[in-house]
Amino acid sequence: MRKFFNFSFIFTSFLILMLLLTKMYVNKFSEQYFISDGYQHSSLYQEDAISYFKVSDKITHDISEGKKIYSSGGEYKFSFLYPRIIYFFNKFFNSEEKIIDNNKLKINLKKYNLFLYFQIIFFYLKILFLYFSLLKIISKSLSKIVCVILLINPIIFQWHLSFYTESFFLSFLILLICFLTRSKNILNFFFIGLFVGIM
Repeated sequence: MRKFFNFSFIFTSFLILMLLLTKMYVNKFSEQYFISDGYQHSSLYQEDAISYFKVSDKITHDISEGKKIYSSGGEYKFSFLYPRIIYFFNKFFNSEEKIIDNNKLKINLKKYNLFLYFQIIFFYLKILFLYFSLLKIISKSLSKIVCVILLINPIIFQWHLSFYTESFFLSFLILLICFLTRSKNILNFFFIGLFVGIM
């Protein structure tokens, strides 16, 4: 019975469950389409996601013209990091294929299911890092409770199923907390400030 309360068992079980639920979610909604501003797109993409896709495509265009990754993408209006994560995903998995097709009037990020899986795995790895960081300052049982609550929270899980910034933001926020618990000198806080600025 004790193994069911073992953190590694809980962690692995919920990770597998979340990946399976994501697969079911994608299979159910990926073929349902909407039309926004004349462009057909999957119901998985929300208005903010389409804005990030536009910036990602512009980053691809700007870099092809010789701009650097940090100066590409046009005017900085919302998230700096998230469109660039989408850009790198599209670069490595889709060979920089345009997400917004102006000829076919379609919006489609190919292999987007892998992107959602990546968001979940990235978050769970940060929870694991948090668990070991908390063990250094609080008890094992309390560390387990904190991390399990984060793992099973349905409000947090819904962000992993979308193309909003919240999934990565929560992951980086957890990473920031881990850095704060491990920081030894003032220079560490300087790098933490830079990290927050990129987020």
